[in-house]
Amino acid sequence: MRKSVKCVSLLALCGVGFAAGRLSLTQPAVTLSPGASAATVLSAMFVQPPPEMEMEMDEAMLKMMAAGAPGENHRVLDSLIGEWRGFVRIRMEPGAEPMEMPTTISREWVLGGRYVTESVKSETDMGPFEGMGVIGYNNVDGLYEVGWIDNMSTAVFTEQGSYEAKTKTFRFSGKHRDPVTGHTILTSSVLDLSNPDRHVMRSTIPGPDGTPYEHFYGVFERVK
Repeated sequence: MRKSVKCVSLLALCGVGFAAGRLSLTQPAVTLSPGASAATVLSAMFVQPPPEMEMEMDEAMLKMMAAGAPGENHRVLDSLIGEWRGFVRIRMEPGAEPMEMPTTISREWVLGGRYVTESVKSETDMGPFEGMGVIGYNNVDGLYEVGWIDNMSTAVFTEQGSYEAKTKTFRFSGKHRDPVTGHTILTSSVLDLSNPDRHVMRSTIPGPDGTPYEHFYGVFERVK
């Protein structure tokens, strides 16, 4: 029964528009109020579930809607929005002289305030660097998630983490495969938003002996 309820709920959420369109070819039009429940929608489509299923369907629909709605945890990301200019320093190994590159970042809300996307551009000794990122808050798992791709790799880099309201700092961790050694390595990143117009980011990865070192350091100041 539970599996059937989930399937019906998903159909009611994602496919009701298509199904209603098909039914309208042979059935009279039905007008639904904006707050119609899942059971009401199905009833209007000439499918009448039993009373016990109606309650489970409505409960499942409410949970799905809550999981997909932006909330106060998403509002924390407001401070990321805008145009930024700064630099990044990258060390390929502990103690090495860092490569410093000028960098610009543009961030904006997408998909109804559920995610922030960013476009990053920089200049390196190997040519222009371009990257794209996305960050959002996962209501179901209760954590922030980051995804990243760029023009100098073919992997999708991901991290998960939390936000400390007291220090206004994000802390992320993740793992990916080192293209040089082929080993899976653990990564960690800290994004300091304590100054709303000057953000600082640090990332660490393991060195040759396994000891973490600062691989990435970036400072970005708000342009607008």
